[in-house]
Amino acid sequence: MRILGITDGQTSGAAVVENGRIVAAVNEERIVRIKLARGFPRESIREVLRIAGVGPDSIDAVAVGQVNMEFRDEIADWPGWFEARDEETDVHSAFFRMASRFGGLVPRIPGLKRGYYALRTPIYKRRRNRIGELLKEEFGIAAPIRFFHHHFAHATSAYLTSPYRDALVVTMDGGGDGHCSHVYSVHDGVFKKLTTADSYDSLGNFYAYITAICGYKAKRHEGKITGLAARGRPIYRDVLDAMIGCENGHLVNRGHVLFTNALDAIREALPDRWEQEDLAATIQVVAEDVARACITYWVAKTGHRNVALAGGLFANVRINEEVLGAPGVESVFIHPGMSDEEFAAQCAGIEREFPNISRHLEE
Repeated sequence: MRILGITDGQTSGAAVVENGRIVAAVNEERIVRIKLARGFPRESIREVLRIAGVGPDSIDAVAVGQVNMEFRDEIADWPGWFEARDEETDVHSAFFRMASRFGGLVPRIPGLKRGYYALRTPIYKRRRNRIGELLKEEFGIAAPIRFFHHHFAHATSAYLTSPYRDALVVTMDGGGDGHCSHVYSVHDGVFKKLTTADSYDSLGNFYAYITAICGYKAKRHEGKITGLAARGRPIYRDVLDAMIGCENGHLVNRGHVLFTNALDAIREALPDRWEQEDLAATIQVVAEDVARACITYWVAKTGHRNVALAGGLFANVRINEEVLGAPGVESVFIHPGMSDEEFAAQCAGIEREFPNISRHLEE
């Protein structure tokens, strides 16, 4: 079985897997020399086919990371998350602005989030259709295509590369496919989904908000905030604790704020003269506490003592250290590709590991 794996999001790339063995994998940024290159990974697809020495007729299936996302035809640099751009030329930013405007109404208007995603559905469908068209038109690949949920791809990347047979598997990031976290109990390869968190309740987003407020590029420079935190004091806890937390194992957006509206709310709640390093220290401690609390809850609930982690939030070494020290946790495995770069190889490998995947995923 030879599978082509593709990811076309913020860290786009491709991989070829033969009978469960990765024979080629590359990110688009390595070829086009644009950091965090995003868009349809034409050059990566060409390169992995060349490295693997296979033609289009030799591909038995195509696996794509993420079901729902806007299509980006041309490769572009990551400009940062909240920069103002023309709504007509950047659909993604236009929807972010819409969500910012109406996020505070979510608790009062049932079905508002469903309506928001319904508006985006035609754009998502266009991407799925367009990927199939491009593979045929430009590469001659007519193999069947399967799209995998963003967080299931994260979860399998953690579990399948870990040394565990049984584990609690947790994903956390800014968001993908409408979610920011999944929690699974896994026994001998059978995934039982315990809970999910909507992107509305994203802890990763709040870390990104602080990154932007401190003057850096959100979803790119979070590591600078982690380093800066060591020089500050977490003296703004009352501000951030009122906005994001963990309640009974679930992430909760207590402030009911999103994106640019969240930036405004945080700035308004801070004192007039706030210090970057103190704000960085505050989000770092809050993120540690919230992630540890959620994972501790599910460790106690399931009895698992081994924990496998994946997703952008777990690029933060201090959060991982806190998880390892949480009550009931004996060992932790973190997938080394904490961002989305593992999607191409991991999605390509899913079908080989789980030939009938529905039998291995209990809802």
